[in-house]
Amino acid sequence: MQGLFGPFLDLVEGLGWRVGAGCPLRAEDFDATRAPAHPHGRLHRRAENDKMGVGAWVLITETARNAVLEAMRVSEARTGWLFPAPKVDGKPWSRHYAKKLLTRAEKKANLEHVEGGGFHAFRRKWATERKHHPEADVMRAGGADARSLQQSYQRHDDETTLAVIMEPRRLRDARKQGA
Repeated sequence: MQGLFGPFLDLVEGLGWRVGAGCPLRAEDFDATRAPAHPHGRLHRRAENDKMGVGAWVLITETARNAVLEAMRVSEARTGWLFPAPKVDGKPWSRHYAKKLLTRAEKKANLEHVEGGGFHAFRRKWATERKHHPEADVMRAGGADARSLQQSYQRHDDETTLAVIMEPRRLRDARKQGA
């Protein structure tokens, strides 16, 4: 209806954040400056919008950058909500409204609803694709604590399990090193 669901989905897929932290993004939370430390810009995840109460400027992917720029274009926002509530002035989308849009999109695409899916599936995908990186960095970028990251979001997969078996990091032989 607003033309914002596509950019919202791209943003959800690109950030790995909880949906409740993505809905209240504001145009001024986007720093479009490209620099070696943040080649695609960055987003401010505000503490008041984060379940863990942690605010930070977070680096973003090119896909997330393009999603923000598209949301700004569609909503004509230079300040204020990137995803304004359609019937409530001065408010952003709620996570419940975003969930309704996702459910509607699933039905329209004739996709079977996956129990336990929803936006958590995007967060699990994001975390699993990054499990080869140090946990502290994945937690910071995705806004997750260690327990949630390990128990809820990162999933085992055949490719990584095979790499664990086939690519050991051999310990040095202390006897040969004169230790």
